Amino acid sequence: MVLALFAACQSDGDLGPAASGSTPDSTPSTHTGATTAPPACATLPTVEGDAALQGRPILHIDQSACVAGLHATAGARDSVLRIHVDADRDVVVSAVDPGGRTLLEDTVVLAHDPAGVTLIPARSGEVLVTIAPAEPLETPWTYDLGVSCDAGCELPFSRYPVLLMHGLSGSDTVFGVDYFYRVTSTLEALGLEVSSPGVAAFSDSEARASEWSSYVDELLARGHRRVNLFGHSQGGIDARLLASPAGRNRGDVIASVTTLGTPHRGTPIADLVLLAFDGGLVDEALFDVGVSVFSAILGLQPDDPEFVPAMEQLAESTMAVQDVALTDHPATWYGSWLGRSCGILEPACQNRMDGEVVDVLMGASYLLVWPRQNDGLVPVDSQSHGVLLGEVPADHADEIGQISDDVPDPFDHLAFYRSEVDRLEALGF
Repeated sequence: MVLALFAACQSDGDLGPAASGSTPDSTPSTHTGATTAPPACATLPTVEGDAALQGRPILHIDQSACVAGLHATAGARDSVLRIHVDADRDVVVSAVDPGGRTLLEDTVVLAHDPAGVTLIPARSGEVLVTIAPAEPLETPWTYDLGVSCDAGCELPFSRYPVLLMHGLSGSDTVFGVDYFYRVTSTLEALGLEVSSPGVAAFSDSEARASEWSSYVDELLARGHRRVNLFGHSQGGIDARLLASPAGRNRGDVIASVTTLGTPHRGTPIADLVLLAFDGGLVDEALFDVGVSVFSAILGLQPDDPEFVPAMEQLAESTMAVQDVALTDHPATWYGSWLGRSCGILEPACQNRMDGEVVDVLMGASYLLVWPRQNDGLVPVDSQSHGVLLGEVPADHADEIGQISDDVPDPFDHLAFYRSEVDRLEALGF
């Protein structure tokens, strides 16, 4: 990203005609004595180069004349980072966070000095380091740049903040508690930048993506340059639409989209509901075998005017088309986790999934999707998009720690979301 436009290097004055030249009105002349030193650059624009992240290979920079280099790094709040600069000349090193807070005042580092300088991030995330020649000259210059950690190295961080996007419940809470149960407070206590707002109830993903876009803008306004999206269930569809060129096209500021339990290709339960409504077959017996799970989990009743539209957007017939239409943004990384549960009479499945058994609340809906593997609501074969990150032993509610799940067995959702931050950091996000 170019943070300042390139400006032409200018001399301090006119050197006049060539030393060996002549004109019709003058006799040849020569210059003798001391040579004139190259003039300093009149301007010194800053241009962003590759990121220098902790533990990554040393960058070798062949820098243009009259240009200062800017490189992003990242670290945990209150950790101590060491910036190593091995330049072919004396340089001035400084650092700010993306919000403009000074983290390192101008500090001179002598040519080929291996000691480096230290700085302490005021918050978890990006740090912008500027390397400028102490005496700018109209000649190219070089430096090697690396970043290590001196203290607080065990603290978690990600380069960009994480926006948690809830599913089809229209709120940042469910059952009266946080939708992502205790996730935000747990990660914030570790110094991480996490946001988990809510959007309108039971809107389609296009409308929800518009609302999510405003929350992305809020994070950018706080000084962050990009955002990581983590979507559960329909939240994953919202995230894809938010980034996609076929949707809101915000991928330039969305570093990554990670989904969990997301019906990228729909769920057959929604199709069954729509079929029942179209045929006028909705009755108590039908809901007793699984459809009523939407009333219990999503807060909708069969006579709710938003019930049918909510089912339409999750139907396999709808999502099969939308999955193809939502092209990935080339600047955004995509990955997905698969949630899988097991029936009470499936010992082989339970052995594979660490003893996971679907919650009784979703037992009937699990059977409606069976024999396709599923998490109680969404088939496993519908949950993949982008890089397949693996399976988690959890039903659709366990994936977010519901219902108020304080028992980390077999799926510790808090440990999972904590490890997701480490995964994002390893990817450079």
